[in-house]
Amino acid sequence: MLACRGEMAWLVLDDRPGTGRGKLRRMMKTAPGLMAAALLFWGGQTGLLLWGLVLGLIIEAPRWIRMRWDLGSDDFRRLWNVTVLLFLGAGLYLFSAHEGWGAVSQMVQDPRHAAGPLRQTSQGLLHLLQWLPILFFPFVLAHAFSRANWLPWEALSPLLHARRKRWGDRMPAAASRGFHPTYPYLVVVLFSASADFRYPTLFFPGLAFLVGWALWPYRSRRFAWSSWALVLGLAVSVAFVGQRGLLLLFQQFERWEARWINQLAQGEVDPRGVRTDLGAIRRGKGSSRIVLRVFAPNGNPPALLREAAFTHFRSPYWGVGHLSFEAVRPYADDTTWVFSAPTAPRHPVQIWRYSRAGAMGLPLPLGTFEVRDLPVEVLETNRLASARIQGGARLVSYAAWHGAGSGFASTPEAEDLDLAHLTASDSAAVRRAAAELGLFGLDPHEVLERLATYFLTHFEYALESAPDAGGGEARRQALGRFLFESRKGHCEYYATASTLLLRAGGVPARYVIGHSVQEKQGDTFVVRGRHAHAWSEAHVDGRWITVDNTPANWSELETPRRSAWEPVYDRLSALWLAFSQWRQGESSWRAYIFAAGIALLSFIGWRELRGGRWRRAQRPGTQTAAAFAGPGLDSDFYRVLKVLERRMTPRLPSTPLRPWLHSLPLPDQAGRDRLLGMLELHYRLRFDPDGLPAQERAALKADSERWLSSAAARSTRLP
Repeated sequence: MLACRGEMAWLVLDDRPGTGRGKLRRMMKTAPGLMAAALLFWGGQTGLLLWGLVLGLIIEAPRWIRMRWDLGSDDFRRLWNVTVLLFLGAGLYLFSAHEGWGAVSQMVQDPRHAAGPLRQTSQGLLHLLQWLPILFFPFVLAHAFSRANWLPWEALSPLLHARRKRWGDRMPAAASRGFHPTYPYLVVVLFSASADFRYPTLFFPGLAFLVGWALWPYRSRRFAWSSWALVLGLAVSVAFVGQRGLLLLFQQFERWEARWINQLAQGEVDPRGVRTDLGAIRRGKGSSRIVLRVFAPNGNPPALLREAAFTHFRSPYWGVGHLSFEAVRPYADDTTWVFSAPTAPRHPVQIWRYSRAGAMGLPLPLGTFEVRDLPVEVLETNRLASARIQGGARLVSYAAWHGAGSGFASTPEAEDLDLAHLTASDSAAVRRAAAELGLFGLDPHEVLERLATYFLTHFEYALESAPDAGGGEARRQALGRFLFESRKGHCEYYATASTLLLRAGGVPARYVIGHSVQEKQGDTFVVRGRHAHAWSEAHVDGRWITVDNTPANWSELETPRRSAWEPVYDRLSALWLAFSQWRQGESSWRAYIFAAGIALLSFIGWRELRGGRWRRAQRPGTQTAAAFAGPGLDSDFYRVLKVLERRMTPRLPSTPLRPWLHSLPLPDQAGRDRLLGMLELHYRLRFDPDGLPAQERAALKADSERWLSSAAARSTRLP
């Protein structure tokens, strides 16, 4: 006998006659060695073989270790609450560790780019499924080392527990029924083994073997074992065919998922080329979704953030002749990346953007010469001053230092004056417009001035551009119609026309796409999907400058298209940004919140374990209604049996109650009949699935009280 201080939790050795390993095995319900084999199978399939071996040996230990805890319903309820807390804690940890919050945030921010984080989150869920046998093991082990046989449902359900307190003896019989946790745990183990196939060819045979092992003790003895094995083999064959069908269905689902993800990824900026909407219906530029956040210490951020530039146009596509990215070597701190030598003045701007699985194009101001505080694995740039990263965090935050005349864009090349790849209609339209404006032979500054005046005085911004009649051929003539007929269009018209007319005037120019920074919220600026923009860059006086001839009121015309839910989305976006910063360690509150969460879970678990005193295990022959092992153990007839055992012959565990009562030397048959009548009611209370009605249960209690009173009056002999 061992006593533990504080809780006074007692362990005793069951030394009653007739008890032993056979009885303990029957209490385990599963066949000897089955749980150990199942846990080994789970460990081998999930790569946790050592865990499976250790847990298997421990779960089989109660078959030869006879020490038991005497746990009641309240004890199991507290243990189950601790198990649930353990499960929730593991789930939250894996959810956070596998970009779970980032996936939810990305679904709010940009569903098209949520595929990578969602895959990482699914990996976290997979690990949680693999850990289920470990998380539920303490609860099952506590039951295995207890005297409890069946557990009531109220031990797992706070609702039933509250109803038990409210209803008392009026609790319905169905709600009082219990369950044995061993086989549910076996199902959990086999289910967790299916979460990862380390040995796929062995999974189905191993699963079929374990299921057959579990069903073997419950086979019908009316049929030969060979017949039972034949039926089981047929069932396994049908299951195998069904498994193959589900596998084929899952493969088809994966192919559909790949196509769906590709559709969601449409719209991603490709530095090799972009398709414009010239000559096609265009209703606005985008959604109210926030794609960037920008902060400038001086309160004056750059008006435009460039993401890609192009040199070749063949309607409706802009592309590049040859494109190659080169890796930039970071400084010693691995977070500073220098592109070129700076020139005065120098201005920093802080930018936040969510990446797609750590990879994205890097929006930068024109003239960026250095990027700081950017911990990524790879940063690459090309000659058109486009940059991209790989191996970054979910939320990418960096400081871009820029200045007029700085930057890493290459000096003009032949491509920047190219007009040879234009279609015949576009080439004729550009030369006609350049001739009417007199751009040939002018100074570059005069070319810029004439173009700015021309677009300002003769054109207007249009939210919608109607498609040209005549199909694809007519749409390829959209530039000429824009310049000489409609003179209405969106930024892609103005950027395309400006770039080509600049080249016609002898000024090297490029077509650029990116974002316009214009909406301020607090001390930062937000860039939405509708702020996507296109413009031109021209090389004048030895440096690249921005040329944006789109009418300045374009943003005012786009703003009325915003959704009524925009303030709600903005608030959610701000909350997810703050949480992402905390999760990535960019907030000083992260350590405090994590510590507070651990302390809270520890306190709740301690309160659950300390909520009641674990009782000393009683000997099987003296177990009373207060000891918990199943329904009906609060029967008043146990008190009668206790008196009979004390005053007469003790009953062996192998002797049923009815023969034992007949063997007692009672003085008269009437007293024996009274005891047998109470025994019938007791059996119905203990083993009848419908229980004992309240009236008959009251009769059992009254008869027991009268018998005990009569027995107390006769101290020497029983009535």
